[in-house]
Amino acid sequence: MEGEDSAFCVHCGRKMPADSAHCPNCGMAVDKGSAYASGQIPYSAAANVKSGRLDLAKILLILYVALSVLSVLSLPMSLSMPEDPAVADVFAEWGLTYGDIKDMSIVSAVFTVISLALAGVSLYHVLNKGKWKPAWTFCAAASLVYLASVPVYLLMGLRSAAFLAMMAVGAAFSIGVGLIVTYFIYESKAQFSDVESRY
Repeated sequence: MEGEDSAFCVHCGRKMPADSAHCPNCGMAVDKGSAYASGQIPYSAAANVKSGRLDLAKILLILYVALSVLSVLSLPMSLSMPEDPAVADVFAEWGLTYGDIKDMSIVSAVFTVISLALAGVSLYHVLNKGKWKPAWTFCAAASLVYLASVPVYLLMGLRSAAFLAMMAVGAAFSIGVGLIVTYFIYESKAQFSDVESRY
């Protein structure tokens, strides 16, 4: 139980003076009639939703980093792949050659490495619950890196509508999931160690 001199915000869970009219962390008005705000319920027992979001963000970031590492490690194999006439026919229907596929593999690996590095920084802060701003900023950046992929493919002269549509769908999925994870991190910022130092 908390003493009468402290309370917790019902919106973000941040500890604050019991007589606060607004939360110093999220700025929301304090409902004086709430048992939570009056300190009758410990935050640790009422913050399962926020904690769960950060745990989910952690799991998704770990999965993304692991899959990105596997993707980069598979690049030499894709570059050394022998030409298969059946596969070449499929590529030809899309207006692509084996040379195009190898070029795209290299470009895709470059984007993946950049995104991986940014996601790695975010994951480091999430695992340590250190600084929330770098955690969500780098997560957002890791997602938005893929916005540049389709224009780069166009600059390379790859005009296949089917291929570009496939790349656009893949980029949209990566961006969408990444921004959801970014939102989860932002919503969980009260659990990071640097929040107190901002007030």
